[in-house]
Amino acid sequence: MSNVKKFNYTINNLFEDLITLYPDNKLFIINQEKFNMLIKYNVKKVMNEFYNYLYKYKNEILNKNDIFFLEKICQIDNKSNLNKLMNLKDIWVNLNNENKETVWLYFQVLIALVEKEYSS
Repeated sequence: MSNVKKFNYTINNLFEDLITLYPDNKLFIINQEKFNMLIKYNVKKVMNEFYNYLYKYKNEILNKNDIFFLEKICQIDNKSNLNKLMNLKDIWVNLNNENKETVWLYFQVLIALVEKEYSS
């Protein structure tokens, strides 16, 4: 499986976990559908945007700095699809530590996949 497919698979799994945690939050279902539409027509679109807008916060992600979710992620350019798909600020404060660790792990995996893709 390519790095791009692994990246997209990881984001889909993140959405599945968020939908399980917040079954009444229809926004996660809608965002997952939007994400799947995007990658259907341009498989690398979201990975490119992650690289362009979020990779610069690699240290915050690897060091599990809450500022990333509370401030940085919501500063993504409004033209970016990530701004609509990945804004987790509203739920971050309500997640327990175990769920926060899981979300950090997802983002660390996304960082690793982006590095593999863009270093080759």
